[in-house]
Amino acid sequence: MRVTVEFVGLPELRKKIGSRSLEVCLERGTMGDLLSQLERMYGAHVRNSLLDSRGNIQETIQVIRNGREWLARDKPIVELRDGDRITFLLMVAGG
Repeated sequence: MRVTVEFVGLPELRKKIGSRSLEVCLERGTMGDLLSQLERMYGAHVRNSLLDSRGNIQETIQVIRNGREWLARDKPIVELRDGDRITFLLMVAGG
């Protein structure tokens, strides 16, 4: 299964990865599998940039599937589908 992953507002992670987006091949297809694969590929930068101390996606990051569906941060069992585009978006407060 191939999933496109995009990082918006995460400059340190994008710098480490070398791109704003990348294609990831997964044997299994859950959000947890995707996060594990990204961590294997890019190490602690992924954990430090995306996850909190419990292993959930940080509260300041929103996950969007295919530009429409917002995914829960604490549900790593969400099934992904071949061709999905997952966006990790850093939420910025301000006015």
